[in-house]
Amino acid sequence: MNKLVFFYRIVMVSLFTILFTMFVQFIINGIVEVDSQNVTVTKLPFFKFVFLAPALESLISFMVILVLANFFGGKITSIFIGLLWGGLHSTMLYGLYQVGFFIITFSAFYLYSRLYFHYRNYSIFIAVISMLIPHSLHNLYVFILSMKYT
Repeated sequence: MNKLVFFYRIVMVSLFTILFTMFVQFIINGIVEVDSQNVTVTKLPFFKFVFLAPALESLISFMVILVLANFFGGKITSIFIGLLWGGLHSTMLYGLYQVGFFIITFSAFYLYSRLYFHYRNYSIFIAVISMLIPHSLHNLYVFILSMKYT
């Protein structure tokens, strides 16, 4: 496995999810002219939000993937992972933000699980890390953004 290619893919997925998040927020805030909801993410400690939550969610995703991959292909399993986490995360908000949060989370977890399927042939550890790093970077962005609203 080429380490530079691995790093490049992790960075590109991280950048895509961050830019996609910014795009959806722009659509909701700018075009629809809806005020941002006060999401009090910063009430969570930084470590829990940026490191612990992605680690637990990646571990849960890994276990779900292990089960579903026995019955379905990688794309179907990735879609299910996206639907699962998109649905769970979107329950924290309401209205257009709920829809936006679902879309953002679905696409992010779909990509994270696709990274897992790509790197599982190299190593399970590398595959799980490939889900964890972009997720942590994404949560870091959300944490920093939420400080603006609190």
